Order: sequence, then C-alpha cells, then structure tokens
Amino acid sequence: MPISYEDNLKRIHKIVASPYANNCYIIVCKETNASAIIDTPIDHEKIIAESESTDVQHILITHNHFDHLEGYSKLRNRFPLASIGIGNDDSNKLPEKDPANTLFQKDGYLKIGNLTLNVIVTPGHTPGSTCYLIGNHLFSGDTLFPGGPGRTNSSSDFHQIISSISKKLLTLDPEIIVHPGHGADTNIGTSKFEYAIFNKENMDKDLFGDVAWIDSNQ
Repeated sequence: MPISYEDNLKRIHKIVASPYANNCYIIVCKETNASAIIDTPIDHEKIIAESESTDVQHILITHNHFDHLEGYSKLRNRFPLASIGIGNDDSNKLPEKDPANTLFQKDGYLKIGNLTLNVIVTPGHTPGSTCYLIGNHLFSGDTLFPGGPGRTNSSSDFHQIISSISKKLLTLDPEIIVHPGHGADTNIGTSKFEYAIFNKENMDKDLFGDVAWIDSNQ
C-alpha cells in the first residue's frame, strides 16, 4: 500500500477496506519501527501485510460500530502482544475472549516508539468514540468528516457530538489534517469555518441524524 504521509519521524499508511470503504491507518515510528493500527475493518489481510514488518505496539479503535471491528479478532490474534485501546463506554462490543486492556475514560497519551500520540475522548457518534492526534494528524473515526459530524441517533447524541467537536477538535491548530473513518481528508481550519456558518444559521434544537455543516435540511 502506498504511504499517505511521511516525514523524518513517522510514516502513515492508509488502507481502504471494502465494502463500507472504511479507512484503516497505520502509524510507524521511523526511528524504532514501532507502530499503531487505527481501526480494524474487514480486509484484515491487507492490514496485516502492511504492518507485519513493523513492531505493532497498539491496536486502537475509534468506536465500536461493526464495520470498524470486522477484522478485530484476526488482527488481535496476529499481533497478540499489542495493547488494545478503545473508549471505555464502547468496550462492550469487543469479543469476550479478546477484550481491550486499555480503556479510555479521559484524554491522555500513548507512546509509539519515540512518538507521542494524544488520546481525545469525543462521545456522541457512540458513547465511547475516541480520536487520536499525532503531530499534525488527527484520526477522527466517525466523529468528524469533511462537511459535518458523524451520524447521531438522537438530539441528545447530536448535542454531545457537537460539544465534543467544538470544544476538543475545532480548538486545535487549523492546519491539522483530519483523517476520518471513511472518505477523504479535511482539516481543522475548513471544519471550523463550516461549523461557524452552521452554528450561526441553524436554530433547530431537535436536529440529529446525518447533518451537514452547510445547507442542512434537517
């Protein structure tokens, strides 16, 4: 698989897994060859092929929807020494025989070799949705996409995801690249601009579902 980003400290690989076009990311510390896999969709063979030449230290889950977990057990079995990280409130969907050993209840950080990855707890899309930030790269799962937030199932969930995005993500550097769980990248600056328009124009307090920052019809 091609490298989607590389600098003197790290490489980032992106794998698009069918049939739901999930994005899986592999972050590699170039100094130590340590790595972290973000999300475990189907097409686990591709993920293993791309990461097995590295020292996989972490398998990190952004949230517990099935399309992000279809390859979980295969990857867990292939990399048994890797730490499994997931939001505490999403951990109930993991197989009982392969539970996580790192449950995120609040923001924190992890080491990938000599790299530092920040853990940002962002509930809303699911109760335990979690984003991961390393350098100028944010892996947002289904919390933040180009053009809007991830789908929510109630107005309370929508208010929660908006709080997570506005207070924790849109306060980051505008140049930070957002790598979502599906589709193309965006950046914090663009999302902040679009959200400002949405926040000014939308007065519907019962909004939820698939919402776009601009020209929302809900």
